[in-house]
Amino acid sequence: MCAPLITVLLGITLPCSPCFSLGFALGTVTASVMMSVIQGGLNTLVVCFADSPALLEENHPELTQEMIDAWAESFPQLIQKSAFAPPMAEPVVQDMGLIN
Repeated sequence: MCAPLITVLLGITLPCSPCFSLGFALGTVTASVMMSVIQGGLNTLVVCFADSPALLEENHPELTQEMIDAWAESFPQLIQKSAFAPPMAEPVVQDMGLIN
């Protein structure tokens, strides 16, 4: 199927194996370019979240909460030390009558 196209364009006849290889290589490069665009958008979102979480929360509260939940699940020790830690309940102290 691709051999006639190459014959018309280049004037040579090739078996389909090089056509498959060429198509696979072009498809891989195209997919790589498209995924780099998505990766750039994701990196931008993470940097914005790290730089100014309050501004991101003001504009996209649902997305911010999802990111906080995901970070809390993956890195609980970091969230506990941050401003996003859930408020801790006051410890209950019972009077046992030991101190006069």
